[in-house]
Amino acid sequence: MTQKMTMPAAVIGIGGAGCNILNSVDGSFIRIALNSDEAALERTDADYKFIIPKNEQADETTLRGIRGALSGCGIAVVLAGLGGRSKEETVTEIINTIADAGSKSYIIAINPFTFEGERRIIAEKSFLKIRDLCSESRLLDNDDMIRTSGDMTLDSAMKKMNESIAESIISLRNGHACFADPMPMAWV
Repeated sequence: MTQKMTMPAAVIGIGGAGCNILNSVDGSFIRIALNSDEAALERTDADYKFIIPKNEQADETTLRGIRGALSGCGIAVVLAGLGGRSKEETVTEIINTIADAGSKSYIIAINPFTFEGERRIIAEKSFLKIRDLCSESRLLDNDDMIRTSGDMTLDSAMKKMNESIAESIISLRNGHACFADPMPMAWV
């Protein structure tokens, strides 16, 4: 099946979850990775890679690099697990950077598992703030992924989820789906 590319598009993975999903996104996108874990960042398949110091936000040099990478992109999809180190602030900075670059932003955030306790509470509060900045935001719930995965192992279920998100991003970029359409996995 031939994919019709209707506009240049970027996908930005933030942190471990975002970068793991980014690895499932094909090379027809501009792929940008941000992570505080240098080893994990090195394993991420991305065109642009930026280290974010632990417990800090992206610095102006990083944001300038992202703006440059987004030059000419019609859309940018941000992938981020919430509940971790400074994710809300980083996602907020990236939304503003996407707007500065003249691109439309879409956010796919991952909600931690219930057993992760306070991280989940932080994530849900963070998502509400992120959604206020970007109406095209969706929160994928890890608990729902487990409930719908049947007999799959956790690794297999996550791989399937990552591939489903990547397929949805391709459809969005190609104009075949609206971000409001139901996503392939359960959404909060």
